[in-house]
Amino acid sequence: MKCAVPGCSLEGTHRVPANPVSRQSLSNMHGKVFTVNMRTCAKHMVRKPKAKGVIKHPGANIMNSWTDENYLYLTGLTKDKIGDIKDMCVTRLGDVIKCKRSGLDAFGQLTICLMKLRGAMANRRMALMLQFEERGIDQIIILWLDAMYTVFNEMDKALPVPSRACNQQLLPRTFSAFKDTRIIIDATEIRVDQPSNLTKARSAWSNYKHSPTLKGMIGISPHGVVTWISEIYPGSTSDKAIVEAEGLHKIFQPLDMVMGDKAFTIDDLLSNDVQLKIPAGKQRAKQLTPTEITENENLARVRGKVEMVIKEVKDFQILKHHLSEPLANHAPKIWMVVCFLTRLQ
Repeated sequence: MKCAVPGCSLEGTHRVPANPVSRQSLSNMHGKVFTVNMRTCAKHMVRKPKAKGVIKHPGANIMNSWTDENYLYLTGLTKDKIGDIKDMCVTRLGDVIKCKRSGLDAFGQLTICLMKLRGAMANRRMALMLQFEERGIDQIIILWLDAMYTVFNEMDKALPVPSRACNQQLLPRTFSAFKDTRIIIDATEIRVDQPSNLTKARSAWSNYKHSPTLKGMIGISPHGVVTWISEIYPGSTSDKAIVEAEGLHKIFQPLDMVMGDKAFTIDDLLSNDVQLKIPAGKQRAKQLTPTEITENENLARVRGKVEMVIKEVKDFQILKHHLSEPLANHAPKIWMVVCFLTRLQ
């Protein structure tokens, strides 16, 4: 079949485009109506125009219009801080975290993951907001969650819990009565769906939350910085069992002071020269002495710091919702990443 372009005698080797816009363009160019059953030669085939510059995904243009206040509200971090985390992940992992099918660059993908962690936003809502395909969001979230976990876990292991002497260099006034404080420890629980396995369901049940949970512990310095993050355990696990499993009790030096709440009974794990400060409780009918009351008030005042940090962790709404598939399988990574993001704040 000859080329359908008037005056051309070459062999028609290419089909006329089925796209009506391209076909109309060909008709306008040669003053003839072309149909899909015609052919053209290689010289006259319709080629896609080359893109001038980089065509950005609509979601990237939307994100570029956000201010730092928008980023703080949606992710808990500034745009520059997100960029720093992206650079750390890309430098460490390279092509492993590229999701080319999404059409978004690495910064945009990371922002979607952080939006999920911060606001527990429904995938459909994010898809509508960013003009993105809903089906690709879970893949992006899990991809970047794995990347952040890998990088943050390596950094966490390389950062030891600051010594008592280090803490004393910039000790807040509220800790004047507790100058030897090395770490303040507290636990928090995340509600999860009921495990189908009976043994797992029993170990996940929390008498405190009256539902199945996962339990994690964090330690902070007197300055209010997260300095220790535990792994995550079934909700029925005691504070003592977590400390023992993590080996935290082995890092303490003579005269170090460890603070916890009244349920934090780890005396038998600590050597005699390590101080454990927990609120005094009433034993039977015995009333607290004035000294014990005063110390309890002082402890409550300084423990307010750890409560504030726990609140900052829980500001990542993903921890306030029941974790379900597919994110439930990634709960340990979510816990670690969220706690480390709180440290970066």
